[in-house]
Amino acid sequence: MDINKLVEDAVLTTWENADDIVKEKMFEVVETSDYDDMVACNNITCNNVITKDGSYTVNDLAELLVDEGVIDSEDDFESAIDDFEVTGIKFYNTVVHVNEVEDIEYNRETQEITKLGTTSTNYTLYCNEQCAKSSLRSFYLMKQRYEENK
Repeated sequence: MDINKLVEDAVLTTWENADDIVKEKMFEVVETSDYDDMVACNNITCNNVITKDGSYTVNDLAELLVDEGVIDSEDDFESAIDDFEVTGIKFYNTVVHVNEVEDIEYNRETQEITKLGTTSTNYTLYCNEQCAKSSLRSFYLMKQRYEENK
């Protein structure tokens, strides 16, 4: 597995370069999150929160940071907020990774995974291209180690 090639070949699309379908999916990622129109960047090393338009409510952002384990309580919000950037989807640095994932069924009782023989298109938002590549590289390294230790 050539991890560097996989990372370089990953489809990373900005809002500016996305077609209408991908733009709609980018919004869906945020709209289906557990928070009011915001989602944490998909890389632990990036202190970014992605929203649709760059705005946020203080309560929702504080709750997200607590749930992500970034701060211990909402009381710590004021001292932590300066370390974060809230990025709107339409800003130049937000990217979406579009890839096909194999559909599976997982049986919790037996812990067996059954491949269904179909795929679905997955859309993952990242705060910028570097964070996306870092996250993908980590994922491929973890996958390679898992396959080697089977």
